Amino acid sequence: MSAVRAGKGRIKGVEFLGRVKVPEEEQLSIVQHWLRTAIKEYGQSISDERIFEAVRSAVMENQTPPADERIVEFEIFKGYVVNRLKGRPFVQKRPSSFPTRLI
Repeated sequence: MSAVRAGKGRIKGVEFLGRVKVPEEEQLSIVQHWLRTAIKEYGQSISDERIFEAVRSAVMENQTPPADERIVEFEIFKGYVVNRLKGRPFVQKRPSSFPTRLI
């Protein structure tokens, strides 16, 4: 969100899709997995709406991990980024609060 604001952009059409709990080791790859599954199912020319439908479906089908695993809970939103600096590169620095390694 801060990168979008710093780049003079905005997010529009925000919609809450759901909340999921995933094992900690899957937290960085879960959405990527959903997208790859959607692309396999619908092909490379998949529309934005089909992607959102696939993610919404994956959120609904998400099962809570076993209690003995460390879990992370995410809220999943749909939205569009509007870039007002079109054609001009923008680089957001790595936030100082970002962990250097996952514990």
